[in-house]
Amino acid sequence: MKRFSFVALILFTLLALTTQNAYAATAISMFMRNDDGKPTFIFTVNGYFSQSELRDGYVLVSNGDEYKLHCSQSDETTVVCSASSAVVGSDVMVYFGGSRFWASTPVERHPAPPAPVLTHIT
Repeated sequence: MKRFSFVALILFTLLALTTQNAYAATAISMFMRNDDGKPTFIFTVNGYFSQSELRDGYVLVSNGDEYKLHCSQSDETTVVCSASSAVVGSDVMVYFGGSRFWASTPVERHPAPPAPVLTHIT
């Protein structure tokens, strides 16, 4: 019986050492947009994230630079995050909510100037 208890304790310890963080919620999909030069990542999620989980995300740029995500949860299915404008126009890997997403961040688009109004002078 002593031997069984010792083996069970060792197995339980090994199991505890190999587990990872389990998120109460997960990120399912990501949509990205450029809000006046500030990249915004909108995640579809299932469940609520704690404040520490909302601070856990980051963006890894193809050149190796890493930037923190600044996130807030608007409802049970949506988390909105922003990152540094340095990631604009780059290929990135976004990590949030236990999921990784690969994307190219859009370059800021300026609206076209209005077309000139043609007037007919007679």
